[in-house]
Amino acid sequence: MEQDGQDAPRAQSERPPRHRPLVPVLVGLASGIALDARLQPPGWAWLAVLAPVAALAWWGVRGGLGGPGCWVLAVVLTAAFGGFWHEARFRHRGPEHLTERQLDGAALYCVRGRVRDAPLRHVGRTGTGAAPYWSTRVALEGLSADGRVWRRASGGVTVFSDGERPPVRAGDRVEFRTSLQGNRPPTNPGERDRALVYDRQGSHATASVHGPEAFRVLQAGRLHRPAVAAGRARAFLDERLAALLAERSPEAYGLIGALLLGRRNELTAEQDALLKESGTLHFLAISGLHVGLFCLFWQSVLALTGLRVGWRSSVCIVLIWGYVLLTGAQVSATRAALMLTLMLAAPLVGRQWDSLSALCAAAVVILVVWPPQLFSVGFQLTFVAVWALICVYPRLSGLLWPWQDLVDDLQHPAERSVWGDLWRVSKAYLLLSCVVWAVTAPLRVYHFHMLSVWGPLVNLLMWPLVLAVLISCLPLAAGMLLGGPAAGLTAAVAAFFADAAHGLLRAVVRLPGAAACLAGPPAWWVALCYAAMALWVLGGRQRRGRTVFIIATALLGMTYVGNDVAVRLGRHFRLTIADVGMGQAALMEVPAGQTLLLDAGSRRWSARTAVAELLWHRRVRRLDAVVLSHLDSDHCSFVPFLAERFAIRRIMVPEDALPDPPADRVRETLRDLGFEWRPLRQGAHISGGGLCCRVLHPSLVFATTPGLSDNDGSLVVRCDYGGARILLTGDVQERAMHRLVSDCAPELRADVLLMPHHAHFHPGLEAFVAAVRPRVAVVSGRPADCDPRAAAHLAERGTSLWITGREGAIIVRVQGGRVSVRGHASGRTESFAPAEPSSPP
Repeated sequence: MEQDGQDAPRAQSERPPRHRPLVPVLVGLASGIALDARLQPPGWAWLAVLAPVAALAWWGVRGGLGGPGCWVLAVVLTAAFGGFWHEARFRHRGPEHLTERQLDGAALYCVRGRVRDAPLRHVGRTGTGAAPYWSTRVALEGLSADGRVWRRASGGVTVFSDGERPPVRAGDRVEFRTSLQGNRPPTNPGERDRALVYDRQGSHATASVHGPEAFRVLQAGRLHRPAVAAGRARAFLDERLAALLAERSPEAYGLIGALLLGRRNELTAEQDALLKESGTLHFLAISGLHVGLFCLFWQSVLALTGLRVGWRSSVCIVLIWGYVLLTGAQVSATRAALMLTLMLAAPLVGRQWDSLSALCAAAVVILVVWPPQLFSVGFQLTFVAVWALICVYPRLSGLLWPWQDLVDDLQHPAERSVWGDLWRVSKAYLLLSCVVWAVTAPLRVYHFHMLSVWGPLVNLLMWPLVLAVLISCLPLAAGMLLGGPAAGLTAAVAAFFADAAHGLLRAVVRLPGAAACLAGPPAWWVALCYAAMALWVLGGRQRRGRTVFIIATALLGMTYVGNDVAVRLGRHFRLTIADVGMGQAALMEVPAGQTLLLDAGSRRWSARTAVAELLWHRRVRRLDAVVLSHLDSDHCSFVPFLAERFAIRRIMVPEDALPDPPADRVRETLRDLGFEWRPLRQGAHISGGGLCCRVLHPSLVFATTPGLSDNDGSLVVRCDYGGARILLTGDVQERAMHRLVSDCAPELRADVLLMPHHAHFHPGLEAFVAAVRPRVAVVSGRPADCDPRAAAHLAERGTSLWITGREGAIIVRVQGGRVSVRGHASGRTESFAPAEPSSPP
């Protein structure tokens, strides 16, 4: 007996650790998917790798290969499979697919397809007067040019419509006539490939139709399909919720719709900005908090029925997946449902539930179903956050309070106090929030270029409010089904908590440091960061773990700073004329570090993000000056957006500028941020770092001419550097060009000309170009904006024409006594010596 008692502890201590075979499977699968996306080899190449690796794995298993060897083989084998599977599921497309067609938005098509989900209502931007609009996702089945001869087509289209809600529902087969526009690839340095993002989401083109009558329903969707039934139920609840809250409290309607149904489209522009700036956007993901609360509710209800545990678990699993389908099967909800399914099913099959293995299993299932999910922000954030809870938090807690668990076990109940228990829970709760915030910070900065230093504290305050909203949403859902006073009462309760959460976010963003905008780290640094975290978690003894942590932190800091310094040291004179559609934005940099932004606006509102990404890509944190040629919205509308993210020393405009109404809103917003205009006129200089910018127009007399148009009052600036001259002309037209040729002809000579008014043709343009005599003429706009007469005149003079809508961003460099021009998207290049060469400064 004594021997047995002595052997028991030794047997338990010698119990082998869990192997967790799904860990190498997930690592290999993710690595293969990433490699295929990066290298894009043909499918047969993966098969050629897969066959010998599978044979080697079979030999290793038969030969009794050890644990580390098996892990290596598992990683290599699943990597080959992951690459092949990504190519087969995502990259391999037939000739009928939309991505194989040249879709420029010019040709009209009759389109047939099946509606994937109910139309989503989008709120217009605050302060612009834009009306709400609708988006409908359609899976294509056929295309026709005349409506009679149809050709098979595949792919997804997002259809935008104005007016009333389109009369279509999930699963309906529809027909409509429209022009198709392919997803726009990135055309600016540092710009994210949003075309690839939409492609991975199943939307390969966009289209616009006028009014709901544009859709013709050919066949109603069948309710026996789970996705169709869930889409109909989601649309029904959304309509009921809109009737209760949309007019009375738009903010509460947006938050509740996102929390209950996973619909973020109803969020106002202010709410979207508040959630991003406060670092609380993750609360809107239907995730473990939502699915776990739903599971706990039904577990409690089913426990009252007297059912056996097995039946209760089975029914709960079915209900969980029904809720996930109802909310659109977001990746975070699917992850939570898979983990809960494994937790509930483990006792039924006599297995022990392991949280890390469940997390890996959920990731493997999601990636097998749709490999491109690996690159989605939702997938990365949800799995990294849960990994932090499972692995990083216990490790860090053990380092900070190594004896806490032992003390709690040895402490007599009489020795415990309420305040002591509250303190232990509070510090654990705070550490948990800090761990999740810190571990997800690299991803949030990489994807959103934003980090809130108050994130852990805001999470602590938001969790109870979000939990209260979710609890109140359960009776709200029942009330919406029943209708009557019950619906109004439950909606009022849920709106109360939603308004409280909205008020908290408003207060938080006013705190200093609430939203720190940062240049995102490179992808390799993010991967290195998480590799270091994983190695630290896998560290053995605590002392070694601390050492690994300190060394890894130091190396990561050095590599981040080193990358930033390398970008700065490699600078030379560079003018980047961004591709912003019908508008203008040009970034000028000199080696000494000074930066100027010349205009910042466009009619394409989404281009403001491209300009910000350009600045982050060039590691620009401060703009020495923003020079606005005039105050038309297509030249100044981005300034408030940029002023909230970058330090701007001064903003310069033409003297006596006449703003249009959108520019009035820009002026008011900048005044609220503490900015004032600085007027410029002929003779003013901006210089520094070897750069000299001289204002040639307007003169004081010309600016006060009666009846002068805003375009003719544009600033005309000549920038000299290293013997090269660049002339920036704004939107000057006939009167201004005539005045410049008459009064300033010798000073107009330049090597690079940014064409006036986006190369629209005005009388006097030929004489103006003749006075400038440029080697290169740049048009900021679409190819259709360039007047053929202007293009023909430039061709006659032997001036090369560059259009941002065709070349992408156009980059002008001055280095070594030569001027080089390159199109970022097209790859076109040109190099020449300036007309008046001088030694570079």
